[in-house]
Amino acid sequence: MDTSESSHNQDFLPILESMSDAFCAVDREWRLIYINGRAEQITHCNRADLLGKLIWDAFPETIGSAFYDHYH
Repeated sequence: MDTSESSHNQDFLPILESMSDAFCAVDREWRLIYINGRAEQITHCNRADLLGKLIWDAFPETIGSAFYDHYH
């Protein structure tokens, strides 16, 4: 990622953090790469503990759900 792209991505962080909705982003391998503050509140998990984990490992209760069946 070049510097301008990194800077551009940083412009979105205040927006994502100010959202009243929980938001998380995953990479192509389904590893959590971003979690906003509201998602931390709802999940009762610290983002530092979740970042880098596979979403299925971070939230095993989703296994067997419609979300899991559709995207896994």
